[in-house]
Amino acid sequence: MQKKLKIVALCLIILVGGAGFLNWLENYQHEKQFKAFNESQHVKTRIIIPTYNQKTEGYPLGCEGVSLYMAMRGMGYLEDMDLKSFMKTMPHADNPLFGYWGDETKGRKFNGDKRTTIYPEPLSSWGSKYSDGHVVNGSGSTVEQLKEELDLGHPIVVYVTSGWSKPKWKNYSFGSAVTNNHVVCLVGYNESGDYLINDCSGSRNGEYWISQDLFENCYKVRHMAVIVTGSLPETKIALNDTGDYLLEFEKQPDVLPDGNTLDVQQ
Repeated sequence: MQKKLKIVALCLIILVGGAGFLNWLENYQHEKQFKAFNESQHVKTRIIIPTYNQKTEGYPLGCEGVSLYMAMRGMGYLEDMDLKSFMKTMPHADNPLFGYWGDETKGRKFNGDKRTTIYPEPLSSWGSKYSDGHVVNGSGSTVEQLKEELDLGHPIVVYVTSGWSKPKWKNYSFGSAVTNNHVVCLVGYNESGDYLINDCSGSRNGEYWISQDLFENCYKVRHMAVIVTGSLPETKIALNDTGDYLLEFEKQPDVLPDGNTLDVQQ
């Protein structure tokens, strides 16, 4: 009798808690695909740009503009314009194909059913005005083409999803759109195929690695990107602590702690 009660209790636990366990397992597997940035992780290319936190800066729904600002500042543009001043110039429209739809300084409750985003074409046109035409719409690029741009020292603003979760779609007057949209800066990759992200998100802010599969699956949903080009910042090739060669782009490069740095003339 006691054995039967234990079996019944176990079955109830499985039935009641099964969904929770599956959610936990899915989240655990998801989080395994992220790594904190570490220079010894066989880096192939890393583009150093500043990091801003969209929430603390006052733009809870402004990841597109904040990410663009980060990438442009990293390439030497907007040196005389702070983030707040730049964001005030972002184009707005009732259709993200032409400008930002909604108020990027407010939350989702305030914005209601508006698809609070700005798509690559108006985003790149906006950035182009402050870079002598060096911000371009890279939508449709393959991941191989993205890597080619990274190797040239060009940071890329890419459209993915919030928390790198599965995309959720909704129909709007302008067409179908991803409702859990998020935009980040793609700034490098390593020999293992992982991608280096610089994220303006308040929850996962700054540089981190993301697995090849997770990034590419998320990017390929829409193939939406904006590339910040122009004159290359100073370039250096350095040996990291594992003896691997690192191609790194930075406007004012820092010498590694061991002093093992070689400037390359472009």
